[in-house]
Amino acid sequence: MSHAGAVTHFSAREGFASFLAANTIAADTFGQFGRAAILNGNAVAFTSKIIPPTGKPVDSLFLTGAVSSRSNLTQGTTPPALTAGELLGTFTGVGRIDSAVALLRTTLTKSPSSTNEAVWNSGGTLLLRKGQDIGGGIKITRILRVWGINNGQLLAHVQLSNKATALILRQTTNGFLTLISTRSQAPNFISGVDVAAIQAIDVDPIQGHYVVLGSLKGLASNENQALWTGQTTLGTDMAPQARLPTLQLQKGSVFVSTNTPLNLIRSISIRPAVDPTGVGARGFGQQINPSGATLVTLTGDRGIKELVLLNPSSIMGGIFMPR
Repeated sequence: MSHAGAVTHFSAREGFASFLAANTIAADTFGQFGRAAILNGNAVAFTSKIIPPTGKPVDSLFLTGAVSSRSNLTQGTTPPALTAGELLGTFTGVGRIDSAVALLRTTLTKSPSSTNEAVWNSGGTLLLRKGQDIGGGIKITRILRVWGINNGQLLAHVQLSNKATALILRQTTNGFLTLISTRSQAPNFISGVDVAAIQAIDVDPIQGHYVVLGSLKGLASNENQALWTGQTTLGTDMAPQARLPTLQLQKGSVFVSTNTPLNLIRSISIRPAVDPTGVGARGFGQQINPSGATLVTLTGDRGIKELVLLNPSSIMGGIFMPR
């Protein structure tokens, strides 16, 4: 629908024949619709119950576009990435990876509780799984949020078996890259200054820009918060250093903007539109745009709040000057 409420594109309706999956000759019937995400223009990915000629309704994933189709991922089946006996469970969230590929979050049944959740692309490739080893014997214990990136990468906010919370990047090759993690040295800070908590994350799914707001351990209370930005599409999988975050703002720093000649940062905030399914890149707006500019609220002296557009910089500076 348009912003005016006009129907611009009609693809599916409950009770109608569903789109066909590959290598099938008979359609099921659309049941109750679940989640949806905009892929590009009128192209949409959505989940729906399908009602087979016999048996109970199950979750399935559909894509609209030049040719509407149904993914082979269906509740109650065992994709090749799973072991014998494990089954796809409930389809809990859907997002985009690019203009023709969707991201799907599911539970897994007949699987141990330590490995019973997964993230897939609509082609059936397993991208991320609870219990997965990201390197050094550290495993994912909880998947908090995920974002697909246009080039096939996946960003994930996860809890880990070493008791840390981290933002990790699933590269298209060469495994995982940890971008920022609690219980570890804060990026761009000296030894002894660690990330205490990750307070907010937002991601631009087109160019792979991301922003992280976090609190710091090892500094005084008037300088214990920082904001970093980065871009996952820089560098290469074998030389990914350019993808790591760069410090942009720190509590206690002096800043100058077009409206403020001089002020001291007392707090920093960003407010992403957090989807309850934990899947980002569904077509909503975000705090960081495809150019890497971030919308940030700064609280200065005397409690004055200012909404600023922060352009990315290779060093903390520009109109925001370090203390």
